[in-house]
Amino acid sequence: MKKTRLTTALIAGGTATAFASMGLIAPASAHDAEATTRTEILSVETSKLATGEKRVETERTGVVSSIDGSTIVVTSVDSSTQSFVADVNTDIERNDVAALVSAIVVGDRIEVEAVTTNDVTVVTEIDAEAVDYVDADDAPHVRSADRDDDGAHVAATKVSEIETYQNADLSVTTEVEFYGTITAVNGNVVTVEDAFGIPTQYDVTNSAVERNHVVATSADLVVGDVVELEGTQTGDAISIARVEVKALGSGHDHDGDDNDGDHSDDSMHSDDDHGVAPAKAHKSAKAKALKAKAATAKALKAKKAAKALKAKKLAAKKASRR
Repeated sequence: MKKTRLTTALIAGGTATAFASMGLIAPASAHDAEATTRTEILSVETSKLATGEKRVETERTGVVSSIDGSTIVVTSVDSSTQSFVADVNTDIERNDVAALVSAIVVGDRIEVEAVTTNDVTVVTEIDAEAVDYVDADDAPHVRSADRDDDGAHVAATKVSEIETYQNADLSVTTEVEFYGTITAVNGNVVTVEDAFGIPTQYDVTNSAVERNHVVATSADLVVGDVVELEGTQTGDAISIARVEVKALGSGHDHDGDDNDGDHSDDSMHSDDDHGVAPAKAHKSAKAKALKAKAATAKALKAKKAAKALKAKKLAAKKASRR
């Protein structure tokens, strides 16, 4: 499977064996060392299109538990399930070869991608693998929810991203990201309004805060700040671990990242805007920014390679249909 690896080699004990017998865990290979620390279960990313429409991208990884015509039910390693309905426009592959829904069987490992716009859901891609299939060219999955199926940029303002994983110890973690503008500050509680104008309160008492990659504190947060909040969710409880403030005009684009990934703009570290930060804190923040930039560049490179491979396969698939 060319996107999310289903391997969980670090899972120990009888449960892992049971999952393996169900086809939920793929054979591990040497380059899986980092990817196998956790298995992606579900990723949901919400954004607002330039037209004002709500776009939700869903990605579910698991095993095929049932098939009824074009309806496929996917069961993930945490036993959660979700149904998807494929249509004639769904890009389907099984064992990295173009296929029809009829080629997919119960027990196959599977990854499904779908896009919902104004409550209408379209399954865009299905990647299935037989339990015993091993693809030596598998690569870690890199998501880009602001791009369409052909890799073209989609003008959208990111609202949130929620990803659920099963960890090596079999526990489940849900990571969250929220984007918006601070409309109120009450002590350590900030109200953030998203692109749809919906306000939500977050407690940032224990959050690490950065303003344009310079270390700050929750006391520095003010109304009008454009922010990205990262944390975890357990049930309905959300814990914000990090708040990043983006200055307007500093390169903050539609998908919540910097336009070019370059954080070296002097305006981002202006003493006039932020005051003189302690030398060590500034140096540490700069080092973190450079490290993040390198990681971003690496991810973009992997994403580009994955997109190129997908385009090549799609072209071959279309050619075979002629």
